[in-house]
Amino acid sequence: MSTPENSNSPFNLSDAIVLAVWNKARPHGNSPMSMWRVDMCGRLIRFSEYGNEKSPYGWVIDQIRPSDVFSMHSMRNLQPLHWKNKEAKGDKTSWTCAV
Repeated sequence: MSTPENSNSPFNLSDAIVLAVWNKARPHGNSPMSMWRVDMCGRLIRFSEYGNEKSPYGWVIDQIRPSDVFSMHSMRNLQPLHWKNKEAKGDKTSWTCAV
């Protein structure tokens, strides 16, 4: 599986990092884990929609804490988020999902 071509990520990340971040998302029911997952807020995301902010299943890579606190490429500082959740979170370090 390679990184989708429609990626609009602000980071220049390798396919391996994108896939590793994707794998941090929770599985979705009996769906193939290579295609569908759920972000930390429970929103359904699809691997092929990485970086697509026009898709209802689009997702982006979020820095849990700003890059001045942790390295931008530190896996423990990266998480997959549905683009709408990332939009709501922004650069906040203290944030909870909207219900």
